[in-house]
Amino acid sequence: MARPLAKSPFVLLALGLWILACSASLAEDDDPNALNQQVNQLIEQGKYQEAIPIAERAVEVAKRTRGSEDPETAEALNNFGLLFKKIGDYAKAEPLYQEALRIRQKVLGPEHPDTAEILNNLALLYQAMGEYAKAEPLLQEALRIWQKILGPEHSDTAQGLNNLAELYQEMHEYAKAEPLLKEVLEIRQKVLGREHQAWTIWWRFIGRWATMPKPNRCLKRLWRFARKSLAASIPIQRKA
Repeated sequence: MARPLAKSPFVLLALGLWILACSASLAEDDDPNALNQQVNQLIEQGKYQEAIPIAERAVEVAKRTRGSEDPETAEALNNFGLLFKKIGDYAKAEPLYQEALRIRQKVLGPEHPDTAEILNNLALLYQAMGEYAKAEPLLQEALRIWQKILGPEHSDTAQGLNNLAELYQEMHEYAKAEPLLKEVLEIRQKVLGREHQAWTIWWRFIGRWATMPKPNRCLKRLWRFARKSLAASIPIQRKA
């Protein structure tokens, strides 16, 4: 004769495991940090459309559980904005970045490194839109914050220099780009070392600029600086 279902230890164990799994899943669905991590993973994998509903959920959960002016809410908004930028929907990305910036400026302060991150992201959005006049002061302010708070040799400072230089390149203001790129080269050489892979990539990058059919005079000077600094240890590498 079969035992009653309620007395089966295997059924009880399975039921207990199912309840635990459901509880963990529900807890994760109500955890904006976990949702933001999922979004970041999907962004890294290039699965932007798959990430959008999760990012939207992260914003909703963060506002409900943390409040409309919490750092996790700002992080969720930033991720949501990045997704729309990735798929080229700039009109939807802009207000999300702006709201994230407002929150971080109010909660963390105008000179916090995370505030600088949103300034940088909003600037890159304007750059993608071709609105260089809006992008430039934001990149300059982000760089100023990173230099002041993190120091002149921090990786975020180097990235800020690089981003501002790339903007000037797009604007064909090479005389402004040159000293910034030169400073990035000096930082990465000092911090990473001459044999570091990232430094080698930069060498290749600079090499492509300076070997263009009609390279700008400033880029030629930058190329000569790089050769003088690195030729003894890293061979010239050019893309085929």
